[in-house]
Amino acid sequence: MADDVWAKLLQAGLNLAMADLPMAESGRRPLMQKPWYPLQMVRALAAVWLFAGLRQDEIRRLRVGCIRWQREELAVQSTGETLPPHSVCMLSVPTNKTSPAHTKPVDPILGHDATAWEEVLEHPDLLAKRPAQPAALDAKYARWFITYSVIGISGSARTI
Repeated sequence: MADDVWAKLLQAGLNLAMADLPMAESGRRPLMQKPWYPLQMVRALAAVWLFAGLRQDEIRRLRVGCIRWQREELAVQSTGETLPPHSVCMLSVPTNKTSPAHTKPVDPILGHDATAWEEVLEHPDLLAKRPAQPAALDAKYARWFITYSVIGISGSARTI
């Protein structure tokens, strides 16, 4: 991918705003519109797409709580530098048909966006309304949403 195209994708993905999201009519008043999906969720998906290096099926299998932060100071032997707590973010990737479950370091931006989405999910009002997670996820939803919404928003919503 050309550097200028990648720069545009990064800029758009990191600066997503409510105005960039597709809207759906809500309620009985036709003028009321709200986004199909919460902004925090779209930001988290965009960050995973930009920084995790995962395929669509791997992104679809990620679960709430897949982000872990380094909790203690970490010494880098090659440089002698000490990294403070919460400076390294780890992403737990579940098993898929070609590789076992593994954990990989990712950019802290991804960790912050995923944590923001988890905070929205843990809001007491949402917990009371949210149904139990289904045994099998709808693969068509995830594939469609990542391809046309996340990549579409990142690729065409903003230009440098």
